[in-house]
Amino acid sequence: MAISSAATLALDLLAAAPRLGLQAEDAQWITILDVLLESVPTRFQQARMSLCRFEGEMLNGHTPDGVVLGFSPNEDQDEDYISASVWVKPGHDTEKHSPAHVNQISLIAGFVVAGDAGPQSFDALRDIVDSPHFDELRFWVREGNALDEQGTRSLLRSLLRREQLTWALERGILWLQLCSHIHDETDDWDEVIVFDSSVLLSVLADRSYPVIDDTPQTLDDTEYAELLSLFNVQKMNDYLRRLPALRAERAAAKARSMVETSDSPGTQNAAAIALPAGAAGEVVDRYEEAARAQEGEDHGVKS
Repeated sequence: MAISSAATLALDLLAAAPRLGLQAEDAQWITILDVLLESVPTRFQQARMSLCRFEGEMLNGHTPDGVVLGFSPNEDQDEDYISASVWVKPGHDTEKHSPAHVNQISLIAGFVVAGDAGPQSFDALRDIVDSPHFDELRFWVREGNALDEQGTRSLLRSLLRREQLTWALERGILWLQLCSHIHDETDDWDEVIVFDSSVLLSVLADRSYPVIDDTPQTLDDTEYAELLSLFNVQKMNDYLRRLPALRAERAAAKARSMVETSDSPGTQNAAAIALPAGAAGEVVDRYEEAARAQEGEDHGVKS
């Protein structure tokens, strides 16, 4: 795997950890990042270092108490990538210049071309991400990007079928994040809404919806993945209202295909369910509740 000069610079910054006052045992973090670079089919193209506050405060008027070393790709390119942030925190007794330590490494697994990824494509990350050194595996989706949305549907289908990343869900470290393009001049992206493992487990567990005469109807994996990938409550409602017509169209297309490829007259046309207008189902309610809860906790989620 090719490693760019910027990635080499990033590793050099970590190798200079002793000059930042890092403890000797924190060399394990450098080893982990090395393994990460060798295990993921991508490369880092940017390295950055910034000052920060670990108590969640903005730097305005405050003295920084830590350093963030960031490693990311050139996000203008449509390719799968891994971004990582290494948080370096000073020791407790700053007057005695006690050694600092690496507070955490956040791994953000982003994909823009993942529609044809195999069901086991993320298993190579398990030994790294499942270690106590990493605290989250976050997939982010750029709103309106067809490739991102295709990859999200593929990921959700594999989660529904328990084909991959079950370990990340059960450990509570899998996150799904939707981002919106808000600054054309700077190409910045803003977090819109984030769902953690507890929300994902909840909505993946039950696919029953109230329909005519309160008869429950279950969506198949493809339909449910499509619904979950929409994020937006209004879009979910619209999709559920259109679902009967979509099912009828798929059934008709399947019937035509079977007639064209076979002389057998036994083709069956699958019946479509009928959803009353505005029937969003429990998953929409759960998503909306999660969004409200995050806004209440002031986690930076935008409405």
